[in-house]
Parts: sequence; C-alpha cells; structure tokens
Amino acid sequence: MPTYNNISQVRKAAEGIISIALQNVVLVMAESLTGYIQSEFYNKYTPKWYVRSGRFLNSVETMVKKCYAEVFLGLDYSYKTITDDGSSVDVPAIEVAENANLGIHGVYYQVRREGSFWLEFTKEWTQDRIADEIIKQCKALGLNVYRV
Repeated sequence: MPTYNNISQVRKAAEGIISIALQNVVLVMAESLTGYIQSEFYNKYTPKWYVRSGRFLNSVETMVKKCYAEVFLGLDYSYKTITDDGSSVDVPAIEVAENANLGIHGVYYQVRREGSFWLEFTKEWTQDRIADEIIKQCKALGLNVYRV
C-alpha cells in the first residue's frame, strides 16, 4: 500500500487512477454501443437484395485519449435501399441517421422501432450506468469511490 506525505501526492495518484478508469469506461461504453446497434438495428431484419457493408455497425470509434465514443456516418457516403419496384437507390447518410433515430430502416423502411434510437442509449448511460461503471473501474484499479 502506497504512503502519501501530502494532499498533492494523494491527488496526483487519484487523478492517474481516475484517468485510466475513464479510458476503461469508454471501452465498455463503445462495446455496449456496438451491441446496441447490433441488437436494435442489424438484428431487426436480414436484407434479401443486398449484402450489408457493415459500415454502420463498424463505425463505433473509440477515442480513448479524449474519453468519448462516437458513431461515424460519413456524409460523403451514400447507403443503398430498395424501392417498391425493386430498384436500388442511394440514400444520403444524413437521411439514414435521421431514419435510424426514428427507428425506421430496412427495405421500404418496413422495420419500425418505437422510441428514439440514440436518445435511449444515451439516457441509459448518462442516467443509469456511467456513475456505476466509473466506480467499478476505479475499484478495479484499487481506488474505492462511493456514491453519496
């Protein structure tokens, strides 16, 4: 067990542990986000007329040094969908993102999900999981943190 001679040493040690814990939380959150996209978007239907590129699922980028996770839908990309007559149409990425948030996707947009795709995930993390996960990660690194 380390010995500290003053509050500055304690603060420095705690900040190092908290920094690592936050990086670990970002990894856990990114993994959770990938699972959420898989279960709430990809698993809802299987396309019959095209092969998925996986870009949306694989777009969860973990920015460990900046302690945030983001989903990237390149605005310069277009995504394929099938129209009523069976022809393939390019759909702008912004429309894909807006439709995903509304729970609409798939061929002819036949898959509809109640609620708001992004807001539900962020609500779960900001209101329910983030504090518990930070405490868990700090504890794993030897720093006991308690909710008050």
